Amino acid sequence: METQKEVRPDPLRDLQTIPALHPRWPSGLQALWVLARVRVGDVAWLGDLPADVRLALARDLSSFPDVEVYHRARLDNGTLTLLASARNILISGDRTPPTFVYLDRHVFVRPGDSLDVWSLGEQLHASGYTRVDYVEEPGQWARRGGILDVYPPEQEAPVRIYTEEDRVVALRQFDVVTQRSLRDLAEFRLALRGEPPPLQRLSVSEQVPLLETNPPFLGRVELFLDYLQALLREGIHVVMYRLPAQERLPWFRKIPPGVERRMGQLARGGVWREQGWAVVSVGEVYGETLAPRTGHRSVLRLDDYKRLSPGDPVVHWDYGIGRFGGLVKREQNGVVADFVRIVYRDGEVLLPVHRLDRLERYAGEGEPRLSSLSGSGWRRRQRKVQEAVLELARHLLTLYARRKLEGGRAFPVRREDLLPLEHSFPHEETPDQSRVVEEVLQDLARPEPMDRLVVGDVGFGKTEVALRAAYAVILHGAQVVLLVPTTLLALQHERTFRERLEPLGVRIRVLSRMQSRREVQRVLREAEEGILDLLITTPRLFFVDPPVFRDLGLLMIDEEHRFGVRMKETLRFRYPTVDTLRLTATPIPRTLYAALGRLYQVSRLETPPEGRKPIETVVQRWDPALVRYAIRKELERGGQVFYIYNRIRGLETRMHRIQQWFPGVRVGMAHGRMKPAELEDVFFRFVRGELDVLVATTLLEAGVDIPRANTLIVE
Repeated sequence: METQKEVRPDPLRDLQTIPALHPRWPSGLQALWVLARVRVGDVAWLGDLPADVRLALARDLSSFPDVEVYHRARLDNGTLTLLASARNILISGDRTPPTFVYLDRHVFVRPGDSLDVWSLGEQLHASGYTRVDYVEEPGQWARRGGILDVYPPEQEAPVRIYTEEDRVVALRQFDVVTQRSLRDLAEFRLALRGEPPPLQRLSVSEQVPLLETNPPFLGRVELFLDYLQALLREGIHVVMYRLPAQERLPWFRKIPPGVERRMGQLARGGVWREQGWAVVSVGEVYGETLAPRTGHRSVLRLDDYKRLSPGDPVVHWDYGIGRFGGLVKREQNGVVADFVRIVYRDGEVLLPVHRLDRLERYAGEGEPRLSSLSGSGWRRRQRKVQEAVLELARHLLTLYARRKLEGGRAFPVRREDLLPLEHSFPHEETPDQSRVVEEVLQDLARPEPMDRLVVGDVGFGKTEVALRAAYAVILHGAQVVLLVPTTLLALQHERTFRERLEPLGVRIRVLSRMQSRREVQRVLREAEEGILDLLITTPRLFFVDPPVFRDLGLLMIDEEHRFGVRMKETLRFRYPTVDTLRLTATPIPRTLYAALGRLYQVSRLETPPEGRKPIETVVQRWDPALVRYAIRKELERGGQVFYIYNRIRGLETRMHRIQQWFPGVRVGMAHGRMKPAELEDVFFRFVRGELDVLVATTLLEAGVDIPRANTLIVE
C-alpha cells in the first residue's frame, strides 16, 4: 500500500488569508504579503504609506528575483515604463495611484530571423510611432517594400531593416540627413508599448494578525541557529531567505536540514504560530540596514528625463543654468508632443524630448545662480571658456612643436653604473621589467626629449622603472621631479626612494599638504639652488609661486590619469625640453590618443611578478557577514586589510565596529582632516605592519601598494 507524502504548507499561499498589509508588521512579512498577490506581468500599487514603510518595502522587495520596484522619485514623473517579464510593484505615499503606465515588451531583430515587416509596422503604429515618408526624428517609422526604417527614442540613430521574403538580411544604422548607412548591427532591440493589465490596488488595513517578530540576533550566529532548531522542534515549518553570496559564509552549512531555503532577502521576518510556519532571513542575523544616500550630485547625461526631480538644477548648452520643471505636453503643427520644461530667472524654455542631448545635470556644489534668458551672461561665459580652451591648445601645439624642433639633453648611462641600484632591488625582475627599463634608458640616452608612457597594474614594477630612470638622470647632475596625486602616495614613494637612493648619495625632498608654507618655500629654494636631486611632490607644488629648478632633467608623473592637462603641462611649459615619463594603470582617452598618434611611446608591463595571483572582485549589497569573513580570512593568513568608506562622518563608527568584531585586532583610521603628523604616523604604522586594518576615506585611492595588504573592502 502506497503511503501518502506529507504536503508542507506554503507560507506565501497561506499569507493570502491574512486580512491586509499593516505598517506595524515586520518589513519582511509585508514584502511577502505583497509578493503573494502579484504575479509576473501584473502591476500592483500600494499607496498612503509612511516613509519608513515605503523604504523598508522597496529594500526588501528589490532583493527578490523577477520583481521591479518603483519607489519615490520614479513615481513623481507621471509616465512609467513597466516590464512584462517582472512583477511590477509601485510604492507611494500618495492616496491616488499614478495614471500613466505602459508595459514594455521587447522585439529582438537579428539577421537571419523571420520578420513580417507589415505586421511590425502595425505594431509600431499601435505603440505610438508616427508613419512618415522618410524618418527624421525619434518616434517615426517608414516602410518601402521590404525595407523598414524605425527611429526608437532611446537610440542615437535610426535603424534600417532589410528583408527578403520575410527574412532579415541586414541591419544598419543610418544618418537622418543624408539617409546613408553608418554601420552594420549584429542585433536590434525594439521596445514596443502596450496596455498593461489592470492596476491592482493593495489596501492598508488596521487589522493586525497574531504575529511574533523574530528576535534581534545582533550578529550572534549561534543564537540564530539555536532559534531555528527551537522552531523546528515545535513543529513549525521554517522558510529561510538568502542571497547567493551568503551561501559562502562559513557557518551557512550549519543551518538545520529541515529549513526550507528560498532566494531573497528580508530585513525582519516573524512567526505565525496559528498556521504553523515562520519566515527568517540570513540578512536579519546582523540587524543592520542601509539608509539611502542623499545630497550627492554628479554629472549625468539626460538620456532619460526620469532621473530628475522637479526643481533640480540643470544646464542647457544654449541657455545656461535653469531648473527642471517636469514633462509637459504641447500641440505643435497639429501634433501633440512631449517637452521638458526648464525654468530660468525671467522665463522658461520648452525643450523637445528628442533634444535631451543638449541638457546636463548641474555638477557644481551648492545652489546655483539661474541664468537669464534676456541677458548675455551665459554667452559671455561660454565665450570665455572657448577662448581659454583655444589658448591652452595653442600653448600645447607650440610646446610639442618646440620639443620636436629644439631637441633635448642626452643622459647616457653605463650598465655598470646602475649595478648598485639593481643589487638593492629585493625581487627578481620580470622579463617585462627588464625590457621597459632598457627602453626608458635608451630614450634618456638620445639627444631629444623623451615622452614615454608606462602602463602596468599595481605591483607590476612601474616604481622600479621610475627609480632607475631617476638615478640615470641624477648621475649626470640633473634634477628629477616625481609628481603624484595624493599625500599618502607621496609618503609611500618617499619611503621607497629614500631606502634605495639615499645610500647612493641622492638628496630627496617631499612636498605635500603636510608641509607648512615656510617648509614649502625652503624646499623650493633648495630646488632653485640645486641642493636637492629628487623632489617628490603632490599638486601642492603648483599652489605657491611658479617653481624654478636649477637644472630639471626628468619629469615623472605617477597615476597621470588623476591630473588635468594644464597641471601636467605646467613644468613642461617652463622647461620645454624636459624628458617626461608617465606611469599609470588606467590610461585616459586623451593619453591613449596621444600614444596612438605617436606623441608618446608606450611600454607595457603585462607579466605579473612570480607568485602573484589574479584579483577576485565581489560586488554586492553591504553584508556584514561577508565583510567579517573577508577580514577574518585575510588576518588568518597574516595579511592586512584596507576598509574604505568615503565619508569622515561615520568613519569612527566603522572602526569601532571592526574592533568589536575582532577583539585584539589593531585598527587605525585615516582621513583628510587629521593633523599631518597624525596621518603620517598612522600610515607608517600600517606600512610597518603595526596595524592590521586601516579604515580610511579615498585618500588611499591612487597607487598605494603595500605587499601585505591583499584585501580591499569599499563600502
